[in-house]
Amino acid sequence: MTSGYTFVDHTADIAVDIATSSLEELFTLSASAWKEVVCELVDLPESGSMKIELTSFSIETLLVTFISELNFLFQKKYCLMTNIEEIKISEMDDEFYLAANIIGSTFNLSDIKLKAEVKAVTYHQMEIEKLNGQFKTRIIFDI
Repeated sequence: MTSGYTFVDHTADIAVDIATSSLEELFTLSASAWKEVVCELVDLPESGSMKIELTSFSIETLLVTFISELNFLFQKKYCLMTNIEEIKISEMDDEFYLAANIIGSTFNLSDIKLKAEVKAVTYHQMEIEKLNGQFKTRIIFDI
């Protein structure tokens, strides 16, 4: 894999391997993979944007929290992330910080075809590492 994500076999849940050249792209690809897990990709009219700001003591926790936030917005607010307009990740004083501007669409259940309900984004087998200029990780979605 050069840059992108690939779904891999998992016994009970859904696993995806992600590799790319930057942390921001890793988070963006993770969001795209999550979206592909939860619903058929459809064209929904964009209904607005929102800024998400998160902090964490580890980059893995930041990724889990970010995707969990998208999952919460989807399941509880009926808002599907359609695009990430801007995302910045930084580290300062042993904390990681994420600021993202998310474009989303509100929807009715009749507007989309659900594929899987993600109960949680897990830490199992997750380790964000940089090898040969590429950031890599595995995400397992508990379904």
